Amino acid sequence: MSDDSIHQLDVLRSHGLPDPHDGPAGPEALAGREGLWQPLADVAEGRDAWVIEVELPGLRRAEIVIEIRPGELWVYGEGRMDGDGPAGRGLVRERRRGPFARRFELPPGVDGQRVFAAYGNGLLTVTLPKPDTRLDGRIRVPIE
Repeated sequence: MSDDSIHQLDVLRSHGLPDPHDGPAGPEALAGREGLWQPLADVAEGRDAWVIEVELPGLRRAEIVIEIRPGELWVYGEGRMDGDGPAGRGLVRERRRGPFARRFELPPGVDGQRVFAAYGNGLLTVTLPKPDTRLDGRIRVPIE
């Protein structure tokens, strides 16, 4: 990293702005930004978990942030354009890029420590395990 780059980061930090390499500071930092979009999503309830699938085609994992807050789950980030297009100067842009944010209300009892997320083929899958209601106060643990 050159001295100029280090100086620029110091200037950003001194003004309270996030390091551009850290990604967005939170969904609030995206509010009011031009081109802000909400990705499409499906929510399903299974026997053991709730599952949220969010369409984020063409994004890299590093461009996606998942954040759990009291009573809500946020998926946000910013998709960047690489160059002008696959074959040169872009004439039509139908695929979404730029800042995005989506908020989901969490059902009661979600254990934030056990939330699992996977991303592949443009689909983010977030699994929110349900609390184990089968417990009646006693659990016999087998010894292996």
